[in-house]
Amino acid sequence: MNADAINDIATRHPDAFRRSLWKRYAVPIGILLCIFYTFYCAWFFSIASVLEKANWNLAGAYLADWVSYETTPAFPNWDPIQIPTGWPSRWP
Repeated sequence: MNADAINDIATRHPDAFRRSLWKRYAVPIGILLCIFYTFYCAWFFSIASVLEKANWNLAGAYLADWVSYETTPAFPNWDPIQIPTGWPSRWP
């Protein structure tokens, strides 16, 4: 088929080549709904006031505790008299 044949079919059957409104505007409507939902959640949970009233001095300590949790030493079946020293990767 060449371009003339396609144009001929399009002129004879215009409804077959016309996209519905839903297919035409589905993506912009979806993006707008996501943006409105984000603003609604920010308003409902008052994110701005929570961030404003947050104690940012403690946030660093909490983050450091959370990051260093994986490197804490483990003491499996230790004797209270003699506590093994070292990290779990170096124990037999």
